[in-house]
Amino acid sequence: MPSLPRSIAALFALLLTLVLAAPAGAAEPRAAQGRIQLPANLQEASSLQGEWGFAWQEFVDPRWQQLPTRAFAPVPASWNDLAAGGKPPGPDGWGSYVLQVDCPAGSAMAVEAVGQRTASRLFINGELVAAHGEVGASEKASRAAVHTRIPTSREFACPLRITLHVSNFEHRAGGFVRPLAAGPADLLASHREGRVAYGAGLLATYLLTGLAALIFFGVRPRERVALVYGLFCVTMAVYTDMTGERLMLRPLSAPQLAWVPYMRVEYLAWVASMALFLLTLRGLFPAEIGRRFVRLVVGVLGVAAIAVLVLPPAVYSHVAVPGQGIAVAVALYVAAAIVRARRRAPVDAGILLAGLLAILLTLAIDLLLIDAPRSDTKFQPVGFALFLLSPAVVIARRLSHALNAEERSRTLEENARLREDVERMSRHDLKTPLNSILGVSRLLRDGGHLGAEQRELVGVLQRAALRMLEMVNLSLGLFRMETGTYDFQPQAVDLREVVGRVLVDLHSLAESSGVTVYLEGSDRRAVYVRAEELLCYSIVANLVKNAVEASRRGEHVTLALRAGDPVSLTVTNPGEVPPELAGRFFEKYATAGKSGGTGLGTYSARLMARAQ
Repeated sequence: MPSLPRSIAALFALLLTLVLAAPAGAAEPRAAQGRIQLPANLQEASSLQGEWGFAWQEFVDPRWQQLPTRAFAPVPASWNDLAAGGKPPGPDGWGSYVLQVDCPAGSAMAVEAVGQRTASRLFINGELVAAHGEVGASEKASRAAVHTRIPTSREFACPLRITLHVSNFEHRAGGFVRPLAAGPADLLASHREGRVAYGAGLLATYLLTGLAALIFFGVRPRERVALVYGLFCVTMAVYTDMTGERLMLRPLSAPQLAWVPYMRVEYLAWVASMALFLLTLRGLFPAEIGRRFVRLVVGVLGVAAIAVLVLPPAVYSHVAVPGQGIAVAVALYVAAAIVRARRRAPVDAGILLAGLLAILLTLAIDLLLIDAPRSDTKFQPVGFALFLLSPAVVIARRLSHALNAEERSRTLEENARLREDVERMSRHDLKTPLNSILGVSRLLRDGGHLGAEQRELVGVLQRAALRMLEMVNLSLGLFRMETGTYDFQPQAVDLREVVGRVLVDLHSLAESSGVTVYLEGSDRRAVYVRAEELLCYSIVANLVKNAVEASRRGEHVTLALRAGDPVSLTVTNPGEVPPELAGRFFEKYATAGKSGGTGLGTYSARLMARAQ
């Protein structure tokens, strides 16, 4: 089976070959000196790009017959740096764009009136066909608005004399930034239906995926990654629709919405989707995606969100430029983290890398097809939709594993409960022979008939019997802790001495596993706590044993004991708790499939800690 990098390279090469082999289309006509010539029998809507006539601080009479301006301006483009017609640098102001569309005699054309993010009104042959808000010669008189759907004019007999009045006092980029499209009415309608179907498909993908994730979180609230991912899908759906066909706004009765609140929601959806995207991947790959990096990015995005809420659009719209830089930095960091994650989770990392590849491929295709007949058809949203699905596949895989683990845990719990009942009775019966062994060994040791070596052997036997009796009593004590009937009898316990005994007792296990276990610091002073020595020993032994078993050969397990109020003891190993186990690490019978594991070690440690 070929490796993932080879598969990715082969797929990219295949798509690149198909794109390059596609027949090139004829270049679209472009306006020059305020006029554009459209051919007969248009097969595609024509984008009215190029050089339009321009008048600064003048709303040109739309009934003109001869081109009424001597200055010209490129379309689509911001007028911020435009020097034509006496315009000074800057985004604010008002003016007119004019264009004569020459087409074959006897034909008729309609125009799709795309909004300009500011106030505008569109005239064709002197007739007002669309208005986005109210244009004005001052900030007080100008009011920008957004249509709930892009308006399309009726057909006009050729030639078309188009006039666009624009005023901007609210956005960082004024002018004619989105080109109009012209063509027969049926062609524009067909074009719109295709865009609507395309947008509806993307919107349904986002919303259904997000809804499924949120429903799953409702069933399993501890799976927070599903919640974050579901919210990410919802915010992406909102942002994609607001920058596209605005299908979610279609049920509204009002044909236009105020541009300022619309813009705030659009920017907030964009900022929120970036933050939720990073948090989703952090939940999937916590070892590779650093907590500090996530906090830094989310903090910066939080500041940006506050700016959107409290500042005017002319100021906060500048967030778009650094925001793109943040998006690129996050994408590069995430890509590197996923590549690193392939060593630990090759399948999950491979799925997300395939999603990233989809984005890169669609961006490349859009770039290569930029001069094709349908240059306005973009594949990039499809790439993002495919990438959006890749975390869903990873989450579904992990949740499936978690459900299987829970099923195994339930089976283990039933078997363990039966075993506990038998063992509880057996432990109670074991106390009688153990007491007999202790009594006989004490008599032998105190009888005075044994040599020194024999007395030492009897002492070993006696200590082993005492240790076994302690463990039997502890096991019975755990049952009483569960039922709330345990009688806690505290005493002064030197926790440092207890830790030392645990390290000695577990030395053989650590050595055979190739793991180094050590206590940090050179301070050997006693650290006293009010507790039961046996319970303290069992807690530390359980945690250290688990850490050793979870470490790979050559790794280190570190203990740190700090005096104070309260006293703290930490056990650290470089291994990672599996995501499906992290939320129930201390629950009874919770195990990650360790050979011979019962899922009782950490549970009993927490039980004994709470009893004290």
